[in-house]
Amino acid sequence: MELSYLIYKYINSTRIWSTSFLISGSLISLSFFIKNEINLVNGLNIYRFCLSFLVLYFLNNISNLVNTYYDFINGLDKKETSADKTLFQNSIKITLNDIEFFIKITYVGVLISLIALLVVCNLEFNEIIYHVLPITISISFISHFYTAPPISFKYRALGEISASFNYFSIVPFPIYFQNIQLFKDHFIEIFNYSMILTISCCTIIFSNNIRDLKIDKVSNIITIPIIIGENLSYPIYFSIYFLIYFYLFILSIIYNNIYLNLPTIITISTLYNIFNDTRNGNYKHWDLKTAKLSFILCVSLSIGIFCK
Repeated sequence: MELSYLIYKYINSTRIWSTSFLISGSLISLSFFIKNEINLVNGLNIYRFCLSFLVLYFLNNISNLVNTYYDFINGLDKKETSADKTLFQNSIKITLNDIEFFIKITYVGVLISLIALLVVCNLEFNEIIYHVLPITISISFISHFYTAPPISFKYRALGEISASFNYFSIVPFPIYFQNIQLFKDHFIEIFNYSMILTISCCTIIFSNNIRDLKIDKVSNIITIPIIIGENLSYPIYFSIYFLIYFYLFILSIIYNNIYLNLPTIITISTLYNIFNDTRNGNYKHWDLKTAKLSFILCVSLSIGIFCK
């Protein structure tokens, strides 16, 4: 098999759309760097930034690949009903053996990119032992056991909660490796921006679980929408976005930055359109609309941070 074709299959098997989480989170980090460039001793180190993105990229791929693997063998993904078409594409044939192989090489990718990042950063031994390794191992653990037995967070109504830790790491991860002192000095601000990204990304998982509610119920899968019911799930979905809007408003006051309300201004009309669609019983592409909304929200947040 040609290397180029293997790479093509790999990219297609990792749900490339999910890198929108990483891209929007990295843009938030980059805007934060630019806003605080006076605090950066040697300016932005592009190698550290790219390598930290690469580590997160491979960790995200582990979650997607393992999810595809166990959803399929547990009978959740079927050609007729599955939203994930990784194993059911006509244009490119991806087998379960391919997924197993891709999981293995992705772990190798995490290891190689992390070692390269540590070499470039030249961190102290204590930082590596007490901060870098525990965080990386924790993300790997959650990514793998999101669907893998015996834990299977996703099947036990813990999908949003477990994934929130991984999403929360996207913004601070490159900042930490760029400048540890900057990370420590602005930890609360970084925490707040990470929370916006985390809540927004978890809403995508929540919408996916609403979409798959009937299938999951038949398969004896427990998710939050199944526990609270479909009728209550929709109001909670929209309430989460209004919580984000309120959160941004509070942050704009705290940091004296009116541009932090930019995500609200840009996305509220899209949210209203989704509301009208659901009120009229139109749930087509519900998950994709949510992913697009959350991506635009987080990108506009990065612009708001930059504009101050």
